[in-house]
Amino acid sequence: MSPIVASLLCLGLCVGQKIPSPEGLLFRPSIRAVPGSVVPRGAEVKFSCQGPQGSKSFQLWKDGNFLLQINTTRGEADFHLLVKGANAIGYYNCRYWQGPDWSEFSAPLQLVVIGFFSKPFLKVQSGTLVPAGETVTLTCQIFLAGSFPKLTFFLLKAGVPDPLQFQSTKGKVANFTLPYVKAEDAGNYSCIYSKEEGERKASDPSEVLRLEVTGERRWLEILQNCHHCYCQLCLHLPPPPPPLPLGPFLPPSYPTQKLTWRHSQEPFRQHRCPSVCLPHLPPYREDNI
Repeated sequence: MSPIVASLLCLGLCVGQKIPSPEGLLFRPSIRAVPGSVVPRGAEVKFSCQGPQGSKSFQLWKDGNFLLQINTTRGEADFHLLVKGANAIGYYNCRYWQGPDWSEFSAPLQLVVIGFFSKPFLKVQSGTLVPAGETVTLTCQIFLAGSFPKLTFFLLKAGVPDPLQFQSTKGKVANFTLPYVKAEDAGNYSCIYSKEEGERKASDPSEVLRLEVTGERRWLEILQNCHHCYCQLCLHLPPPPPPLPLGPFLPPSYPTQKLTWRHSQEPFRQHRCPSVCLPHLPPYREDNI
């Protein structure tokens, strides 16, 4: 390696922040893992580092140590790593060189390797078939003898490359909350745990739990407190359809055509919502829109 390149390496490592260049500040790169950041032993992981066009070189680092370098002008570099065991566990980040400067490092990406401990048990408290708008609690639990200083539980969803949530606890149970579930929250969930904080040797995944979200919403439960002019549901309507047969219960400006959730506690008047209760409104179904 030439003295100039070595000096640049040292500069980028020591400064660790955005560096001025003739064109201005260099953008921070991004890093992602394919197929995901939670992988079994023996899997191959591709770390993709994304930078701007015109980048000359990319580097992959792990836990503050240099691993690999790829020279390319594509604006992106793919680093392939075979996960042989616990040695692959750690925090990865990357940076690019756009002469004469190195960029700052990407945000760290934590690689979790599974298959070291027995699997936990995942259950849902309200059942696997839930109406849209409900809050769902998923409980991940282990049944192991003995005590542990701290466990970290991770909630996974099929098709999502990174854990949805994680929780550190001194107990053997973790509760994960999915507020106001929507159709896209349906899917296959599982959970894993690691025994030591910062040591991402994780368990086998739990059995898959399939969550299904229906289109029904409990209008009466949601709107029964509307007389104090606050609600979490707002209805939008361009243009207004023919009036519903609810007579004086429905103000002329009441929207009825398109229904969307607003997770807000703002007054109705800001969202064209009704300021009266509608006790006779039937249950709403997605397929009626």
